[in-house]
Amino acid sequence: MLTREEALKLLEENLSNPNLVKHSLASEAVMRSLARYLGENEEEWGLAGLLHDLDAQIASPQEHGLKTVTILGEKITPAMAQAIKAHNQPYNGIKRESKLDYALAAGETITGLIVASTLVLPSKKLADLKAESVLKRFKEKHFAAGARREDIVNGWYASVELSTLHLWGKILSNLEQADNGLIWSKLDSNEVVPSVSLIRQAIERLLIGLQDAKVIAVFYNLASAQPTVSLSLLKNQGSLKEVNKSLERASSETGTGVVVYATGAIDLQSWLQDFSPVGSEHFVTFTSNLPLSSTMELILPILSQRLAEIQ
Repeated sequence: MLTREEALKLLEENLSNPNLVKHSLASEAVMRSLARYLGENEEEWGLAGLLHDLDAQIASPQEHGLKTVTILGEKITPAMAQAIKAHNQPYNGIKRESKLDYALAAGETITGLIVASTLVLPSKKLADLKAESVLKRFKEKHFAAGARREDIVNGWYASVELSTLHLWGKILSNLEQADNGLIWSKLDSNEVVPSVSLIRQAIERLLIGLQDAKVIAVFYNLASAQPTVSLSLLKNQGSLKEVNKSLERASSETGTGVVVYATGAIDLQSWLQDFSPVGSEHFVTFTSNLPLSSTMELILPILSQRLAEIQ
């Protein structure tokens, strides 16, 4: 496989249009990030993004991708060659099959949406662009209309295991939203306990782009959990008799995991400090020894109150 320096030289030799060069570099950046996120070969994926449009100024729509592979020959891996050809599937008919195929088609396409979303910002600076802004623009069909949404969506789902899609479906089916920007869902099944990373993935891929979303919480059953809800906190929620009943239920039922995500300048560590959360200002997770319904009754009012304070 060729080096990045060799790839850049080829780019210089074959592309004179500065916008195509910028697009190639942007596609490389997206593909390298995707490779790191998905645990794939970053160099292979990055170079596929960098070189995918190498023939853009000499090939017909039907030949695009095919000529690039001819130019590169044995300098690229078979997987790269297949992905470069398949990114132009609508015109050359080469079907996408692998994760890399779908990732390249989606990754190079979304660069146009990212650039367009940046240009409508007052600062016009990429550093000021937020992921939720891109997701909101994604829903506007006439915004950056050249960015094929179907390619992005197909690539998005192609990298996801069936079990993960099943989890997403459960989260979406139980989704609720308040007027104050609080969104929440629950996983009340006693099946395999989902990992925090999978729940975070669902939030980042499905929910942060929802209109007016400020804080997103997902509650799920645990097979076992360490108590993190203090007695003093519970006493503030009702009488001592009610507290004792809650604790009795907690001893006989499973505990609850909580994942909370903030889309803006919100310090969740501060908001939920009494529950010893783990994470960052914008993403925390913690466990409760209470049943799922009781944990929701405890946490959701706290989040609502905090949101009301910053309105």
